[in-house]
Amino acid sequence: MLPVISFPPPHFPTFASPDFFLFCFSAYAQPAVFSSPFPHYSLFPPGMPSFQSTFFRLSSQALRSGVRMDVDNIPQIRQLLEYSAIPLYLPAGVQTRSFRLAGMPAEWYLPRACDREHVLLYLHGGGYSAGSIATHRGLVGRLAQAAGVAALQIEYRLAPEHPFPAALQDAVHAYEWLLAQGYPPSRIIMAGDSAGGGLCMATQLALREMGKPLPAGTVLFSPWVDLTFSGDSARTYATTDPIVHVAEVAGWGRAYAGDYRITHPMISPLFADLQDLPPVLIQASDSEALTDDARRLHAKIQAIGGESTLALSPAMLHVWQLFWRYLPEAEQAVLSAAAFLQACYTRPAQRPAYRRAAGA
Repeated sequence: MLPVISFPPPHFPTFASPDFFLFCFSAYAQPAVFSSPFPHYSLFPPGMPSFQSTFFRLSSQALRSGVRMDVDNIPQIRQLLEYSAIPLYLPAGVQTRSFRLAGMPAEWYLPRACDREHVLLYLHGGGYSAGSIATHRGLVGRLAQAAGVAALQIEYRLAPEHPFPAALQDAVHAYEWLLAQGYPPSRIIMAGDSAGGGLCMATQLALREMGKPLPAGTVLFSPWVDLTFSGDSARTYATTDPIVHVAEVAGWGRAYAGDYRITHPMISPLFADLQDLPPVLIQASDSEALTDDARRLHAKIQAIGGESTLALSPAMLHVWQLFWRYLPEAEQAVLSAAAFLQACYTRPAQRPAYRRAAGA
């Protein structure tokens, strides 16, 4: 049975309303989508974006001009993201346990019959200034479920109220807390999207400098690793990326950097020495503002002999994995990431001790 697009109701929901997202989803998702874990339908041949993702991208582009994403509007953006997460609920069979870790909110995700001896540490995206446990709960829960492991998500401090290095300190504390709980590094994997992906890389750089053991692997969804937006894709898609408004989000990067230069290697990890880091899987769209962040990070890791896998998907939204319940490409991306997690757990990379170059 093919999906049917309903004609918009007389009073179309505003972009800031959670009803808008529910309307968009109901316009192309059959009721079965809400009652069964993974039924998806596509009108397009294999290799082309699905009807669902095409519809969602076009809808997002149409509404893009009505959303201000400058630093002064961050409180409204935070509220918008919380509303938009309403349809992105947890998959069935995943329990959560909320607590405070080193003073910050944290949440465990425990799929039914999961392996609790292995853990995924997830850092949410949001430009270092937005996002929360609630906005990414559905994605983290599904990724943990697909991999069959426990997952931990933290709510690190956000800019501009808490600029660098606050978020980095919180991420390091979370990883050290897992070590203190008895998890060996070979049973920990880090993952993150957008700014959370950049924070994953920065956290591992900090741990390496501290002489701490590193996790078994890293999963990055559309990572933001160059806050200067110097990649070609940032210019190509500056005015067409429905999610990352380059001219405005650049101000978020400056707010996060605070008194530090924006090219600091733990703010923009693309400019760091990336030797002796764990294997990484990078997923990104081939047509988003951060496409070249993914490409250049992958190329730099490979150039120094590191292990990196890059998967570019055609015409996807920034961090489309969030919509695994609704987009077939998102579900497939999550399953691929879960397979990578399992490979890292069962075959952890052996890395030599990092040695700083003389004079560095």
